[in-house]
Amino acid sequence: MTPIDRLGPVVEGVGASPGMVFGRAVVLDRGRATYPKTHVEEEATTSECRRLDHAVAASVQQLRRLKSRVGGTQFAEHTKILEAHELMLQDDLLIDGTKAQIRTERINAEWALQRTLNQIADFFSDLDDEYIRERATDVETVGERIMRNLTGEHFESLVELLTRVKEPSILVAERLTPADAVQLFDTNIVGFCIDEGTRTTHTAIAARSLEIPAVVGAPGLAEHIGTGDQIIVDGDAGEVVIRPSQSQIRKYTVRDEELRAVRDRLDQKRSPSAATSDGFEVVLSANIDLTPELDAAVARGAQGVGLFRTEYLFMNRTDLPSEDEQFEAYREVLERAAPYPATIRTVDIGGDKLELPKSTGRALNPFFGMRALRYCLKERSLFKTQIRALLRASAFGRLRLLLPFVTDVLEVRESKRIIREVEVELQGQGFSVSDSIELGVLIEIPAAALIADVLAREVDFFSVGTNDLIQYTLAAARDIAELRYLYHPLHPAVLRVLRLTSDAAHREGIRLCMCGEMAGEPLYTVVLLGYRFHELSMTPSSLPVVREIIRRSTLSEARALADKVQYFGTYAEVNGDVRRYMDAHFPDLIPLLSGD
Repeated sequence: MTPIDRLGPVVEGVGASPGMVFGRAVVLDRGRATYPKTHVEEEATTSECRRLDHAVAASVQQLRRLKSRVGGTQFAEHTKILEAHELMLQDDLLIDGTKAQIRTERINAEWALQRTLNQIADFFSDLDDEYIRERATDVETVGERIMRNLTGEHFESLVELLTRVKEPSILVAERLTPADAVQLFDTNIVGFCIDEGTRTTHTAIAARSLEIPAVVGAPGLAEHIGTGDQIIVDGDAGEVVIRPSQSQIRKYTVRDEELRAVRDRLDQKRSPSAATSDGFEVVLSANIDLTPELDAAVARGAQGVGLFRTEYLFMNRTDLPSEDEQFEAYREVLERAAPYPATIRTVDIGGDKLELPKSTGRALNPFFGMRALRYCLKERSLFKTQIRALLRASAFGRLRLLLPFVTDVLEVRESKRIIREVEVELQGQGFSVSDSIELGVLIEIPAAALIADVLAREVDFFSVGTNDLIQYTLAAARDIAELRYLYHPLHPAVLRVLRLTSDAAHREGIRLCMCGEMAGEPLYTVVLLGYRFHELSMTPSSLPVVREIIRRSTLSEARALADKVQYFGTYAEVNGDVRRYMDAHFPDLIPLLSGD
């Protein structure tokens, strides 16, 4: 009798990073420890506070032992995260807040700690800056370590998990932050799948940058997978197969081979040039977070760096990066990008005392969007340090300096004044500064697009950041799965904003670039070509297929398509027409035309 080929369950999520991996799962358990909830007599509150102190001390010792263990290994960079967690163990809001709960409510330490963690989580959830909200996970991790030491239950952090995984594995978790995802670089984690997230969250973007296949937004996934289970993660289709059958393995293997064949064929076309058949040249560059990503970008023919996100230099640490540290990072990017330019964005991050180091000065007010350039213009010392590092590095390559979150031309003029002031200081100190630095603004707020004609007279180039531009235009947060049905790059309102920006750039004769995730989606390439973007910057894995589409297109046909869909009334009409066009003109690339 032939044995039954029992099918494994297929969980549908969102394909966050392309590629397919087969392997054993390792589960990061960030579930909360079970704990007692009891009221205590007033005289017992002192002993409960002492229990808390002992648990905190044990947590500090665990982190220090872990730092010592990983210090001389490939995970040495992760000590910054451990140092940040150790600093959180001294935070007044967490520790003193818990003791206050013990004394005023007369409850045991575990209950008081959980109440405090809930209050902190509620605070974070109300903030409008994604980077700050994601720091809540760090606080939860630290709190969970304390809780496990109070209850005696075992605790394992992501760093600890990574150090014990000795063979290629797939990480499974409820959630991962962008800082978590970056930690997966150069480890034995070959893919991941998580319960939370959308395709445009920073965690998904980090996965694509690192070329790690990933599926996000699969609720309940972590509950059904155990460490050691064989799973398949299909980052193209957004599917996770749990304990697959032999027939499922064969099916997904065939699909993987088909997609690999298409990608390999495109990868073999080494010429970096991307010009339409009627002569319109588009520069294709790479978005990177970490300098090692430049290797993949160069291998795929990137013509420079279209976006280097400097905020990763500021995360997972207890102090601000020094001028010299930043200078070395920026110099490496510029040198390795040469002879092409590198666009480096000034720090675009928000936070409070649990986010950025206390040395940054007064806390941010993220309720009113105090982030990015707005914050830098308030905290001049932090901004000038970064500008000094950037201008010093400019002598080693072709620097394009990008200002994020611009809404007013006065912000640009003040930034230019500071840049000039720093340049004079550096030259007076004997440093060389390039005389050909280009300055650009990131068009990511509708207000900036509406005054694009004014901004275009102040700068050398625009770079359109579609990730934020779409969510602000449509009032649909990109990191909330329930709003995914509203977040559409081809929404008529978004297209009109792009047309407005394009027209302003071309009238003033400045360079028009795009560094948002829309630039790397092959489904949208012809529409963007129709808006005459001079440069598209994306994760390196997207470069070959976007280049192929441009080479097989004409500017005249692309402009006709963009003009046609510009006047459709709904996203569905635009998406349907664009998809029909792409399917008809690029039938061999249909498996790669994911879109939304």
